[in-house]
Amino acid sequence: MPVAEEEAGIASLLCCYRNNLPGASQSCLTLAEWKLKAASTASSTTITEAPIMPVTKYPKKAEPLWKKWEQKAQKNGRRHQVFAVNGDHYEGEWSDNLKHGKGTQFLKKSGVVYEGDWKFGKQDGYGILSHPDPETGKYRRVYSGWWKGGKKSGYGIQFFGPKEYYEENGNRYEGNWERGMKNGRGRFFHLDHGQLFEGFWVDDVAKCGTMIDFGRDEAPEPTQFPIPKVEILDPDGVLKKAIAKLMNPEEGHN
Repeated sequence: MPVAEEEAGIASLLCCYRNNLPGASQSCLTLAEWKLKAASTASSTTITEAPIMPVTKYPKKAEPLWKKWEQKAQKNGRRHQVFAVNGDHYEGEWSDNLKHGKGTQFLKKSGVVYEGDWKFGKQDGYGILSHPDPETGKYRRVYSGWWKGGKKSGYGIQFFGPKEYYEENGNRYEGNWERGMKNGRGRFFHLDHGQLFEGFWVDDVAKCGTMIDFGRDEAPEPTQFPIPKVEILDPDGVLKKAIAKLMNPEEGHN
């Protein structure tokens, strides 16, 4: 657009602008007058910044007391004695409110004590179980060995006696356990009678094995007669086959 036409258009707009101003005359502003007025207006205009609002800090909301109590009640790491409602108590390591790690549990009603490894609230790993002697009150070892899921599992030794479990007379089972029962190969020492049974167990039942005299001369209550000599031509072979059938029952049916 030519400059002359552009200035004529601006002049007509300035005329309208002036007519709208209070106290303005009906004559139109020239372009030069408009430029001078705009410059003076800009110089006299003061730009004010918006006021800065103060930052309000609210106090941190306090946690409810029950949350603090719950956190304190959480049992993790090593603790001193923790008592149950029935009087049982445990001293040892915890994880997520469960016995986990090394610890000792005392059962008030029976007096039984377990000392050893724990995993997620159950005996798991190596541990020793002891019972109090009803006459002397001293603790006597009942079982020492491996556990899994709260039951004897793996190799372990359990002691037996005429009244309660105890280790003084040496009567004991040494061997494998599964689900809390004698399972697999093991030896049972009947030292009060001077005999030793060595064989294979299934769910606490001795299925096959050999019985021999063992310390019969020193036994407090020896059997009346010694065990007779085995007359089978190959006793070891017979026992081996019997154990193989028990270990692989499906093969025995084929």
